[in-house]
Amino acid sequence: MSDVDEAGTAPASMDDVAVMEGAGTEPTEREARADDGRAEAAKEEETGADEGAEDDSEDEDDGIRRRRRKRTMTLDEEDYELLEDNQVSGFKRKEKKKRLQTAAEREGGAAKPAGTIADLERGLFGDEDDDTAAPAEAGATEAGAEEAKPEAAAKEAERAAFGYSDSEDEMDDFIVRDETDGPRESREERQRRLASGIPGLRRDQLQDAADLFGDTDELHRLFASRARGGGSQEASIEEQEEESDEDEEDEMDDFLERDDATQEDYERARAATAAKKAAKAARKSARKSVGRDDLIYQSFEPSVVKEQMLTASDDAIRTTDLPERHQLKPRPANAPRDWGVEAAWIYDRIMGRDSLQQQPTQAGYTLLYGWLDYESEVAHQQREAAIQAQSNTLPPEEEEEVIKCIAYFLSMTFDENLEMPYIVSQQRDDIMLLLRSSRAEEARPPMTAEGDGYKRVLRRFEILHAVLEWDDRYVRLEVRKARVAGTFAKLASEHGEGELGTIARQCMDLVNDAFLERHVDDAEVKTNLFFTTIDGSKLRRPTRKSQYDNHVKRGIRDLVNMSGPIASTFGEDLKNGISSDLLANLPPEEVAKVYFDQGYANVDEVIQAFVNVAATEIGAEPEVRRWFRDEYWGNAIISTHPTPEGSDVVDPWHPIASVKRLSRMPVYYLTGAQFAQIVEGKRRGLLVVDIGLAKEREQNVLQRMEQAYLSEAQSDLATAWNDVRRRVIRAAYEENLKPSLERETLTQLGLDARDALMNVCADTIWAYMSYAPWRPPNTEEFDMEVRIVAAVSGLPATFVALDTSGELVDFIECHTLGRNIGNGGAQMSNQQDEIQALMDFVVRHRPHMCCVGASGMDSKRVKEALNLVVGRIIEEQPRAIPEEVSEIAVLLVDDGIAKLCETAKEPKAEMPEHQPSILRAVALGRGLLNPAAVVASLVSGGEIASLRMADLQDSVLGKEERVAIVERQLVSVVNQIGVDINMASSHPWMSVLVRYLGGLGPRKATGVISAVRSLEGGVVDSREQLRASMGDVVFRNAAAFLRVTDADLLDSTRCHPEHYDEAKAIVVNALEIEEQLGSLEHYEQERMLAKVFDPKTWELKVAPLILEEYAEFLQSEEGGSKGKCLEVLREIRAEFRYPFEDLRPAWTPLSAEDEFALLTGETVHTLASGKIIQCTVKKIEGPRDGRGARAVCVLDSGVTGYVEKYDLSDDQYFERIEEKVQPGQVITARVKANGVDVYGFTVQLACASQVLHPNETAQWEAHIHCNPDTNPYYIMDKQPGELRQKKAASKKTKKLKFVPRKIDHPNFQNVDHEEAEKKLETADIGDVIIRPSGKTTKNICATFKTYDGVCAHVIIKETKKSGVANLGLGTPLIIEEEEYEDLDEVMARHIEPIVSHVKHMLKHRKFMRGDKHEIDAALQQQLARNPSVRPYALGVVHPPLNKGAPAFCISFIMSSSGRVHHEPIMAIPTGFRYRKMEFPSVDRLLAYFKVNCSKPPPGREVDNGGWN
Repeated sequence: MSDVDEAGTAPASMDDVAVMEGAGTEPTEREARADDGRAEAAKEEETGADEGAEDDSEDEDDGIRRRRRKRTMTLDEEDYELLEDNQVSGFKRKEKKKRLQTAAEREGGAAKPAGTIADLERGLFGDEDDDTAAPAEAGATEAGAEEAKPEAAAKEAERAAFGYSDSEDEMDDFIVRDETDGPRESREERQRRLASGIPGLRRDQLQDAADLFGDTDELHRLFASRARGGGSQEASIEEQEEESDEDEEDEMDDFLERDDATQEDYERARAATAAKKAAKAARKSARKSVGRDDLIYQSFEPSVVKEQMLTASDDAIRTTDLPERHQLKPRPANAPRDWGVEAAWIYDRIMGRDSLQQQPTQAGYTLLYGWLDYESEVAHQQREAAIQAQSNTLPPEEEEEVIKCIAYFLSMTFDENLEMPYIVSQQRDDIMLLLRSSRAEEARPPMTAEGDGYKRVLRRFEILHAVLEWDDRYVRLEVRKARVAGTFAKLASEHGEGELGTIARQCMDLVNDAFLERHVDDAEVKTNLFFTTIDGSKLRRPTRKSQYDNHVKRGIRDLVNMSGPIASTFGEDLKNGISSDLLANLPPEEVAKVYFDQGYANVDEVIQAFVNVAATEIGAEPEVRRWFRDEYWGNAIISTHPTPEGSDVVDPWHPIASVKRLSRMPVYYLTGAQFAQIVEGKRRGLLVVDIGLAKEREQNVLQRMEQAYLSEAQSDLATAWNDVRRRVIRAAYEENLKPSLERETLTQLGLDARDALMNVCADTIWAYMSYAPWRPPNTEEFDMEVRIVAAVSGLPATFVALDTSGELVDFIECHTLGRNIGNGGAQMSNQQDEIQALMDFVVRHRPHMCCVGASGMDSKRVKEALNLVVGRIIEEQPRAIPEEVSEIAVLLVDDGIAKLCETAKEPKAEMPEHQPSILRAVALGRGLLNPAAVVASLVSGGEIASLRMADLQDSVLGKEERVAIVERQLVSVVNQIGVDINMASSHPWMSVLVRYLGGLGPRKATGVISAVRSLEGGVVDSREQLRASMGDVVFRNAAAFLRVTDADLLDSTRCHPEHYDEAKAIVVNALEIEEQLGSLEHYEQERMLAKVFDPKTWELKVAPLILEEYAEFLQSEEGGSKGKCLEVLREIRAEFRYPFEDLRPAWTPLSAEDEFALLTGETVHTLASGKIIQCTVKKIEGPRDGRGARAVCVLDSGVTGYVEKYDLSDDQYFERIEEKVQPGQVITARVKANGVDVYGFTVQLACASQVLHPNETAQWEAHIHCNPDTNPYYIMDKQPGELRQKKAASKKTKKLKFVPRKIDHPNFQNVDHEEAEKKLETADIGDVIIRPSGKTTKNICATFKTYDGVCAHVIIKETKKSGVANLGLGTPLIIEEEEYEDLDEVMARHIEPIVSHVKHMLKHRKFMRGDKHEIDAALQQQLARNPSVRPYALGVVHPPLNKGAPAFCISFIMSSSGRVHHEPIMAIPTGFRYRKMEFPSVDRLLAYFKVNCSKPPPGREVDNGGWN
């Protein structure tokens, strides 16, 4: 092909362009010049180069010749045509490159006459780049060319640093892109992509990373430098650079190897090559000076490096062929590996031996009474009876087998590096006794005698999880024992045979024999008493001297040793129940005089020092502590009663109500859940807790201690010393033993509470993610793919359409759906339009079901809108309904998990362009397709810890513990249901499940997903393809749970590759094939396997196989001694019939009770029969004469309440219901028995004075909690500490400012307003004192506390008084023109509603404490920090500006001037009064304020800035 076509156009390829030097030279001249150059080069070859030529020049000449020879082997166009003519396949034709046309050619004119090379470069690239521009004139001198070479080399070095080649840049400038290829990739984008070194990285992924994290160039370069394969990091980097250089050299071949290349071309190529070598050397030098990890930490924050898992430890985890979870929590190297000893220790702990309760743990009860696979109900009942007869202990032979199973499980876990999922699926025959379940539905049902009825179920492995938990504690104990024993041995060696050496050796023996943490603690307590500091011990003596040290220094310890039994002897005597016979020769007073010269002033000081030293040593003696611990734990009791605040807060329906008033409950009887409630009550100041020995038991313990310590001799000397020894025993008990055991008991109870709440949390999260994907009714027999439309309420309501893979297809937002907009107006028209749009949306996507997140009453209205849409579709467009269903289901779904996805890290990273409401709706729909995947997406960011799994989880469990609970359940679920690896690699939201497969974790899972995506088509064809990316050990753990469809049939089952031979043997026996299946061709093997997968063949030939005989054969030496494998064979047979059968129970809709709780937010603690609540009267229903009339109320949750006429008041003789209640009034009422209707969202209420009396509440309390069968230690008698202490009346008499009244009411007191306010200073907010008026006897006043130092005063007018000087109460009572029957009604209908609103105001997030000046300063500081916001706050109006009524103020800043405006807010029974308007809640008030804050208050055009 000629360089120029007949029309004289430019060269047709980039190679041709690259070699053009003189565009104005004729072709023949160029050929002649090239021939001259070749002849000259040939001559130099024959005669030899100059003797002074450098070696590197010769190497470069050899490289040029080598590349020219390679060039000759390249196929040209004629070669390709010849191959095509002969129908030869297997080659890929080189794509032709198109040339850009000049403007003259496009217009049909002739090409511009050729110029110099510089002219051509300026025409193509412009003359803006001075660094790379050629000389401006064609006749540039040689000096000018030499000056341009260093500049070009520097530029080339800079470009090479990014792994960037000129050839790619030139191709980008010359190749014509197709219009459908999308936007052109810029040079900077290509640099980032090449520098990253990430295989398969696409431009859109790179852009997404830049959008999320900003400039990621440096991070990509660091990732490119990571170790790959098994070589070192530097070698890997150099190898990549060498490959890059070779690519660049290959691209230069087109430039150097042409026949017409000149010497100038050669020199230019040498300069470019030298520049690249210099750049490469510079990079290598930089790498040697700065390590990769150092460079990472210099470039990024440590938190970012850790979050992205780029640390050296993360690299080690990726490359090490061990399960990731084992590496994250490695077993210490010095941990013991005697599995039999450890298994026995774990069994004792699970069965509760030597525990506080002396009762089995939850796992222990599962071992005793749990259901075993294939166990019949009759056999289970017989076993229960036998165990109960043996006092909750297993038969000896079964106990021995259980210990063997535990030892085997530990050995497989830590010796073979196998995780629990592998063991329970492939080794279940050896640990069958550990697979008992506390739930009958999680155990495999019994089979028939013929082996029929084999059924697999999803299950939890409580016992195995408990074994691993106790293994962790056992390892910590043994490691600690080794460390402490080593320290004690060092101390014994240092102190020799002296007393201290003997003590060290005794403590070392105690530690070596210890089998519990508290035994080691006892030894350390004693050793720390005698040694100032113990290296390696967690218990260290303080550096300051104690009284004990001072007394020992003065020699008092010698007196203790010679005057009676030492602590160790006393411990032995106490254990054996014998008395001491040791006695000093002199009385205590005579002995004490010896120590007067040691700084003691009198005998009493010496005796007190004696008591201190002896009591301290007794309290630190391990034998004494162990004896006292047994006594204390066996006889300690706990009592609780509420504080004055707790009496008001903890009603019978409060979460801690069941432990509100306990009396003398044995500590061992207390459950973990109960103690969690006690801890919460004590933390919040609601409960007073008393734990210890009862008085009579305490005296018994002291008596037994005195019996072992006091002398039995009968003499004055013995009596004198026994008096001192009694003081020693009392001091040891009061100052050492009792406080120490109280702390230890509380700590142990705290651990029990933690375990109990962890079990509750595990049950909650298991219930969410253990159900199967939603399916239409009656479709279980065939496979189908489900499409879902998910909706969440809000402003606006959001609807999303998900395809069968859970990917977002479309969404729509509706601003009026879900809102109560009335019956007319423009909003109603807009709602109709949105309903039509929603109908079009549903018709377009044809979902099988529509789900709505149940969150608030708005969700109920959204569901009603969807029901309306579906009904219209059935009538108008029935073809839009999918063929598999008769109608589109509309269901409410719990969106507790979906809410967390709004701000979760992984959902936001997957869909960063979408609003939080869309993320929430997508997660809601995906939860119906794969709930475990949605939960897993919330683990890495820790968002799942915010899920409410138990009432008291925040006070007992930390965030990491809650996340660990969820991870443990995910591992159990994910491995039992399996993961389709190709589906996971194609859909990022499913890929998170791979992290929880056996052997994998977030680091290794990323490598597996990348390996799948790097394969051709991004699809793996067999499990074996993943072995290289995992390693043998990790692959063994994960293989059985990786599902590979449309490939090898065995890879699409749960059959592990190591059991493929057994599976094929089953096929051979079932089909009666003479040859072994492995000897056949792969196609024949698949054909035979397909037969056993056929349901009919399976029923006829596979199901009847007697697998027990085959299992015995495999267990024999002849079969290979493969161990027990009957369960594995059964699993293989079941997989032939149901490959990767979904073991999860079917999805079930929410119950009416669940819907009620989710939509209203009401729980058993907030709305239940008998509970007192507050509600707002909306209207009066029924005839106006009062017959059948009732008040319709609304609770804050949106539930409708009804108060019948006869439930309004004790007075049944009023005619109209309006005489008692008015619309808009806030009333206090009690829920009637069985008054909550969860179906109709209504509640029946009563507000008569008799119903609201405290005695009624006490009856409910007794009914709920004081039950001898369920809570025998709960009492109803109020304790003295529950009542507030009244201050003693002053003896001073002063002139009364009021006339004393005789009014019978518990809140009435004959005090004036000053004394009332003084009494309320220490009271709680809302406490009320009703007092006489200081002005007249026709009024009384109610004074109640609204804030610290602030009280409100309400004037109550009296009517209908008989006589002239009647000081009784005149009824009815009137407050602000509202009439009340008596003071109880005043309290219930007026004061208590006001107090409730006051408390809501004080708890509001915008409420700010402080006076006017403090609030003004805080708001101005907020404005200074963020001038773009307009801060506001709620505050209390303090005296003297507060004139009596409960007044608040809203303070706000409207402009950048910083001037604070103030407007008053009054608390009233119906809510709050602001700007002459009434609002039922603070949020309603603030909503009005935000819209109208810029408008002046009514009646005032300008705000004076004062407190009005």
